[in-house]
Amino acid sequence: MDKNILTNFYRLLVFIRFDIHRYENKMIIDIMVDALLNNYSNRLFVKEATDKVLQHKMSNDDSYDFLTLINENHVDIEQKEKILRVLIPIMEKIQFFISTNAYDEAYAVVNMAHALVEAFANEKTKYLGDFWEIFMEPLISKWEIYSFNELREYFINVTEREFS
Repeated sequence: MDKNILTNFYRLLVFIRFDIHRYENKMIIDIMVDALLNNYSNRLFVKEATDKVLQHKMSNDDSYDFLTLINENHVDIEQKEKILRVLIPIMEKIQFFISTNAYDEAYAVVNMAHALVEAFANEKTKYLGDFWEIFMEPLISKWEIYSFNELREYFINVTEREFS
C-alpha cells in the first residue's frame, strides 16, 4: 500500500472530523472506500478526490485551504493486505454512519480512524496493542460497534510479534 495514500487518508479524515456534518463528507468517504476496495494508486485517488469533492468547494469557503493532498506515488509499505483487512470495515462503518446521519458515531469512528491511519502511514504497528485498549475498546463499548471485535486479532499482542 502506498504510504502517500495513507497520508492523504489521514488528512481527509482530519478534514471530515473538523466538520462532521459537511455535505461533501459522504463523497469523500465513498471515494476512500472505493480506493481501498479497488486498489487505487495514490495518483488516481487524488484525481478522484479532487474531481468529485474539491470541485464542490464554495468560493467563499476557506475551510478547504489547508487541505493539500500529496499527488505522487511512494514506495509501498509492508503489510498491505492486513492494513486493508483492518481499514475497509472501519471506513465502511464511517460510510454507514454518515449516510444515516449518525454524526456522533461517525465522529467517534473518524477520530479513531485518523489515528490508526497515521500509525499505519508511519509504520508504528508495534503500538497497535495499546491502540486497541485506548481507542477500540471504548469505541466498541460506547457505540456498541461489536463488528469491530472481529478486528481484535490484528491489534492484540502486536508488541510481541510483527503485524501479521
